[in-house]
Amino acid sequence: MKAVSLNIFQDKKLIALAVESAVDKMKGVLLTRVRAVGESYPYSPDVPGVWVHGPDREGRYTVDIYVTLAVSGTTIPEMANRLRAEIWEQLHKEGIDMADRVTSVDIYVEDLVLAV
Repeated sequence: MKAVSLNIFQDKKLIALAVESAVDKMKGVLLTRVRAVGESYPYSPDVPGVWVHGPDREGRYTVDIYVTLAVSGTTIPEMANRLRAEIWEQLHKEGIDMADRVTSVDIYVEDLVLAV
């Protein structure tokens, strides 16, 4: 069994900030603040729109991201896949290195802006 970090809040903050950095690099993607019913403290208050759940018994986290997409020539799944790839890249970065501690990244589109 892997050693579980005792600094859960720091881990959640690192993950949330990595996600925010990935979103900032994506054109046409904005984080959207949402409230989850029944959750006591599942997210980093520093990054609205990013909910980091966990850790489980093995110290792993799951991440929910709520975004607004501005779409024109790109399909929604295409943009979501690019965003997910950027997030994993940020989680692998030196200094963060939390990719092995995150089991999933789910992207929820709260609002859609279509450019015609």
